[in-house]
Amino acid sequence: MRHPLRSAVAGLVSAVMVAGLMAAAPAHAATAGFSGVSKPKISGTKAVGKKLTAKPDTKTRPKATSRTYQWLRGGAVIQDATEKTYTLTASDKGKRISVKVCYAKAGYAKKCVTSSRTRKVAYGRFSGVSKPGVRGAREVGSVLIAEPDSKTSPKTTSFTYRWYRNGSKISKATKASHVLTKSDQGKTISVKVCHKASGYTAKCVTSARTGKIKAATVKAAPGTVWAWGSNERGQLGDGTTKDRDKPVQVQGLTGVTAVSAGQRVPSWHGYVYAIKKDRSVWAWGDNTYGELDGLSSSSPLGKLQKTPVPMTGLTNVAAIDDKAFCRRAVKKDGTVWEWAGAGCMGNTLDGAWGNEVVGAYARFPDLAGVKAISAGVALKSDGTVWTFTEHNEDPRYQGPQYQDPRWGDILLIRQVPGLTGVTAISGDYLGWSPHGTPESGYYSGSAYALKSDGTVWAWGNNRHGQLGDGTTIEREAPVQVSGLTGVTLISAAGTSAFAVKKDGTTWAWGRNANYNLGDGTDIDRRKPVKIAGLTGVTAIAPPLAVKKDGTVWGWGCQLNCGVSEPVKIAGLAGVVSVSAGGGAFYAVVGE
Repeated sequence: MRHPLRSAVAGLVSAVMVAGLMAAAPAHAATAGFSGVSKPKISGTKAVGKKLTAKPDTKTRPKATSRTYQWLRGGAVIQDATEKTYTLTASDKGKRISVKVCYAKAGYAKKCVTSSRTRKVAYGRFSGVSKPGVRGAREVGSVLIAEPDSKTSPKTTSFTYRWYRNGSKISKATKASHVLTKSDQGKTISVKVCHKASGYTAKCVTSARTGKIKAATVKAAPGTVWAWGSNERGQLGDGTTKDRDKPVQVQGLTGVTAVSAGQRVPSWHGYVYAIKKDRSVWAWGDNTYGELDGLSSSSPLGKLQKTPVPMTGLTNVAAIDDKAFCRRAVKKDGTVWEWAGAGCMGNTLDGAWGNEVVGAYARFPDLAGVKAISAGVALKSDGTVWTFTEHNEDPRYQGPQYQDPRWGDILLIRQVPGLTGVTAISGDYLGWSPHGTPESGYYSGSAYALKSDGTVWAWGNNRHGQLGDGTTIEREAPVQVSGLTGVTLISAAGTSAFAVKKDGTTWAWGRNANYNLGDGTDIDRRKPVKIAGLTGVTAIAPPLAVKKDGTVWGWGCQLNCGVSEPVKIAGLAGVVSVSAGGGAFYAVVGE
């Protein structure tokens, strides 16, 4: 009797519960699905660098309104590869590729189908690789440098080199450069460059053969000057206006100890000065503003002088500075003299800037005991550094001032604070009217000072990192060039700078357009970098340097502005000093 009752109650409860559930959860229609969807296919060459294209099923039932893609490598998802096409990378080499396509339509469950895997991806191939060039003088003792194609597809990540003599391999000649030996004399030289990139088969291309290699250059007569480059204004001194890609001798000059080449800002109208043993000065080139004789362009020399002539108004000269708008000379007695250029002291002719005006040359007032000058900076024999600039507005300055009655410019002369024990200076003029400050006196260009402890200090313009302190912040007061010690030579070159250490190594920093630094790149450097191939340097005037063996090496703008690393200049030996300016280059042969 008890069991039927229990069963009835349970049935009633179950019925109530089922009824309640049915009332609380109304039914929904099931989502329809795609049918008849076939695997997608993949078209395209299965090699690194090539593009693959997914070909989805276009006849799905119903017709899909959208598709999404996911590419797979060995079955694993390739990050960010979600387009209809996919370009194979080095990571795909040796792997099998597939693609998953998902089809979608409103009211239907998404359908995803994965393609079959491709065969293994092969190495890619380089395209558009041209023959390498060979740069450098074709004579024994010179260095040839391979210049591979830099516009390959894909971009080359590494190179290998192999040099050949008359088509036969040269033993151990497997670097980017090759020093020519006597074994190369009378032979032709070529180089094979192999381009490499991850995932690609190496592409090897051989250069054209050079002409026959010549014997080493015989040293020219001592005290002579040799020039090459631009000759638009007769600045090569060979009696012509013909450009020269090889050194030619400047006519009529002997007994020369130093050359200083300059250019009229902002053009490349060059002019040149040579100092002889007797401390006389000879000049040639452009004379538009009286650069050669201190007078205007109406002077007897006119606007152009193709061969050297004496500057009779200058005697007992120790050095010449042509990096500022006005030309200046330091005499052996430590006085500074100026000439040439609108507003320069020599052109006032009336002594308004100071006293002791002699003809077209004027003595710089309030400067004595000077042993070197460079672009508005003077080094005194006591190791202090002084600046002299034209300025119209500087109420903070309280030192000596001299006003040009014609132009209104005010000359300021002042000491650079914090610089003592200086042994050498270098600077470069970068504007028409340098504006000084009480702290530095020279702020539109950049200036450098070498101390007796071998450190280098810099101030002024720093747009391209030419102060070498790791920043591009302009400095009114000198800051130390980062990481340089044991320096013996410094040289400024526009917005770049160079230093030579005791060990003969060369370091450079600043702007690197047109390969100004010679480090093989065109990347600006905010700190000094070592220049490969420039060792044993005894003199430097960028983009030229002299090695202890008397050879001359150049980089950057050697006529075509394409020399990325130093190369030996053919036809020169026994050189002791160099200079560059006005698009031309100069070398002095020593005794």
